[in-house]
Amino acid sequence: MTSLRSEFGGVGHLPSTSQYEAIEDLARTFVAMADGTCRRNFYLSCLDPGVGKTSAVKHFVRHLLGSSHHQDVAVLVCLTRKAEIKRLIEDMGLLPSQFAVLTSDKAVNALSPTPKQEARVLFTTHQMVRSRCGGGSFTEVEKFHFKGLPRKVRIWDEEMLLGEVVTLSADALGSLLAPLRSSCPKLAALVSDLQQAFNNSAGKGTFSIPDIPGTCGVDLRGARRALGYIPNPATQKALEDLFSLSGRTVRLFEDHRHIISALDTREPLPSDFAPVAILDASGRVRYPYELWEKGPGGLVRLKDAPKSYCDLSIEVLEQGGSKSSWYSNGDQLFREIIAKLNTKPNERWLVIHQKDALQGKLPKHVQEMVQGAPDLISFLHWGAHQGTNAYSDITNVILAGTLFLPDCQYIGLTHLSAKVPITDELPDVAIRKTRLGEHQHFILQGLCRASVRGSNGDKCKPCNAYIIAANGSGIRGELAKTFPGCTLSTWRPIGKKLKGQKAEAIYYVRTFFENEPDGILLLADLRKALGITDASNFNRVIRKHEDFKIALEAQGVDEVTTGKTKYPNALQRRFSAVPGATCFVEHL
Repeated sequence: MTSLRSEFGGVGHLPSTSQYEAIEDLARTFVAMADGTCRRNFYLSCLDPGVGKTSAVKHFVRHLLGSSHHQDVAVLVCLTRKAEIKRLIEDMGLLPSQFAVLTSDKAVNALSPTPKQEARVLFTTHQMVRSRCGGGSFTEVEKFHFKGLPRKVRIWDEEMLLGEVVTLSADALGSLLAPLRSSCPKLAALVSDLQQAFNNSAGKGTFSIPDIPGTCGVDLRGARRALGYIPNPATQKALEDLFSLSGRTVRLFEDHRHIISALDTREPLPSDFAPVAILDASGRVRYPYELWEKGPGGLVRLKDAPKSYCDLSIEVLEQGGSKSSWYSNGDQLFREIIAKLNTKPNERWLVIHQKDALQGKLPKHVQEMVQGAPDLISFLHWGAHQGTNAYSDITNVILAGTLFLPDCQYIGLTHLSAKVPITDELPDVAIRKTRLGEHQHFILQGLCRASVRGSNGDKCKPCNAYIIAANGSGIRGELAKTFPGCTLSTWRPIGKKLKGQKAEAIYYVRTFFENEPDGILLLADLRKALGITDASNFNRVIRKHEDFKIALEAQGVDEVTTGKTKYPNALQRRFSAVPGATCFVEHL
């Protein structure tokens, strides 16, 4: 703690007294593990991003390696992604002789030549622990040992769940039929029967999956070979999920798309993995931890000291921002984002977005349309929004929608954390709490990529956040809990939606220039594409309509003259935004 305080003082980081007490409680847990006096529990530290959890790990490891009384004590550090391993090794200043890396990536493992069982510090991933233990014993996995014994100090960065939710849809079963029919006809017949049974169930009740190896005479390895040399990843996952449900009684569930799935849970995290320290800032907002703490799972919360978010300003645009919303309403959402970015054209921004928004071209379109320099805007897509501090100096952040899980995931997480069999019913309020907690988790992790993760004393650094979230999601109502002390206001939509043929025309224009950015679209071709035979009617209803002209400006498209005519007869794209553009269009 002395060296930690010294480092914090040197960089001007001044946690409050209660925050230092919470950091010290975490440090005591590390020491108790090293000394062999720690009870076999799961210890959760919920300190907010930027307060000092990772710094506590760094200083503890340094002092442990230098302690003459602890030369037989080794550390296992489990991270979410392989990219985080290199960063943490550099932050700790470790020598190659002091650490080793165990992942599925040979290049990452090559960061140190030290044999795994001889390294004082072993870095690995969450997935490696789950896959190596396979739901069995942690202490028996020699790969995680130090000199023949399990490592005493175990640190788990970011979220820890008791297990995994397994879902298998009727559609996923259908993807297996063609590759299995020729080489595994019995398995293909079983898959066909399961698919039919799922669809006939109306998504209600339970269903017993037969023992697949016993029924079909093929194991998972043999079935994998039947998929071919390089199987489709989604098809391979469907096969693995099918075998994981073999012999299990599952719950059937129908989602909002009317797709019926089998739902089950499994607990691949071994119970003898404790004691372990879990470092998850989302621990104070996620309901599964609350259920785990109340149950017999051995979760203990360490001291917490939430920081004040009084210097965080949040505006909420109450519109849907999910993947489906971007598909159906992408043009309007895009224009709202452009308008917001243009309010501060000379400042840096971070935009976190759905990966496939605007067919995966949202960053490209934004950079083409903003008034300021495109390189002032950074982008992250959901799924890559954790484990990076590269944007911590950016004070403006847009969450262009949030990450939503399928409903069956919320149900499964609740069952898993409450340790209630999947075939039993849980109250709707419990599922709702899980859903809202996961929303808070994603938003906390997303916003904390920007300057809000930093600290001024016990407060966050100044930050302006803009979140697109439908009113029905309940997200706005939870933000004050997620960010205590923040200022909440409404992000006012600046434009209106076009409808009918004007909307169809703008959609055609946008699609045309996506495919041919340097092309010229003849107005006659646009008129024909809309099925309008009368040119005067086209000019009156579409071309001369004020809303259509404003929408063209918002698209960055001008009327031009081409060929021998003296008057504008075509559309061409320009490459700068139009100030004051205020009209928007829905996807058709």
